[in-house]
Amino acid sequence: MTLMAAPQVVPDVEVKKLSEDQFEIARSFYKSVGYVQPIQNHDKFFGAFHAGEMIGLVRLAFENEVWVLRGMQVRPSYQFFGIGTKLIQLLDSDLGNETCFCLPHGWLDNFYGQIGFKTAESLENCPVFLAQRLAENKRKYPQLILMKRG
Repeated sequence: MTLMAAPQVVPDVEVKKLSEDQFEIARSFYKSVGYVQPIQNHDKFFGAFHAGEMIGLVRLAFENEVWVLRGMQVRPSYQFFGIGTKLIQLLDSDLGNETCFCLPHGWLDNFYGQIGFKTAESLENCPVFLAQRLAENKRKYPQLILMKRG
């Protein structure tokens, strides 16, 4: 006898760009999901909410004169409902035609490819600080890749 999983209902989710006065909400969410990278109040944050509760967050950080997509987090119980896609689509509309980088796990290349990110074949045109970050983080996460959009 084969057991079938009960169908899951896709939650009603609102995605929106957070205002500057919502920085502490972003900080609290990241802390609650174990994201420990420092964030800045001048970063741009895009949040997903269900029933008034933040369930997902991603940010755009302007570092060394380039945009970097960082901190994509969706609470585990809300993953695989397309919430991350909604978040990066909103981020994409805010970013416009600006160049942006990210350092995701290799298995996420198609996910970020939805908004035009492409895997960099070399580090030749990569900002030095990102090449250094990639090298440092690959020690712990060898599957990380560099992606660029724009």
